[in-house]
Amino acid sequence: MDDKLVDEIIGAYGKVLQQNPKVVYPSESELPYTKDQIRRAISIKLLKDLDLEMKYRNTLESAYLLLENYLPPQEFDRVNEYQTLMLSLEPSLDKTASEEDKGAIWKMRNKIVNLHNSYTEITKVVSERMDERMKDIQSIRRIIGLSEE
Repeated sequence: MDDKLVDEIIGAYGKVLQQNPKVVYPSESELPYTKDQIRRAISIKLLKDLDLEMKYRNTLESAYLLLENYLPPQEFDRVNEYQTLMLSLEPSLDKTASEEDKGAIWKMRNKIVNLHNSYTEITKVVSERMDERMKDIQSIRRIIGLSEE
């Protein structure tokens, strides 16, 4: 991958990050390149460009980690469904909810539990992926002689 393509990939990914700063688990479909291509471009930049300002280097490292929050379609759909359901239930959970509303919420209990379990599992997997990416960053820092902190 040449330097021009590396910068193009990183720039396009940076624009995506700026567009969705508050979305915790966006869809991979929003990425301008595959996760592997972006990961590789950031790794190359961190390894080859030893004169990067520390602030920019830290930004690239953070972007490398945040890449793991971008979920494949099936995981994204489950997380999105769970978050949407929880937001729609929030007003219904107050003390003034009618018995009918409370009954409808109770009927949705199994769906909520299943979605919550999926959401919990997905967040666990994302966390594990981020741990692996952090090990990658630590390796890159060791290779170029920077502290691992």
